[in-house]
Amino acid sequence: MAGLILQLDPMIPVYVPRFDMEGFAFIATRYSQEHYIVFTIALDNGEIWELDNRYVRFCKNVTVDRESKIDFGKLRNDGTHADNRDRSA
Repeated sequence: MAGLILQLDPMIPVYVPRFDMEGFAFIATRYSQEHYIVFTIALDNGEIWELDNRYVRFCKNVTVDRESKIDFGKLRNDGTHADNRDRSA
């Protein structure tokens, strides 16, 4: 299977817990069915990063009545939530 690149229009406002920063995702890339989706994100400080979906969260958006349901204080450095349990067992 070939990779898929999708330009997001409009861009999606996102929060990146790893950097404690907001930005806009403007490209989504899927390399194969075995990998995470990779987002290309322009952060508010001007940096551009490619991060897989484990590290990217939607921003709060009161216009569409989407309040943040994520307790960002419980996020680990790898983007996973401290309340997540290992479901592989």
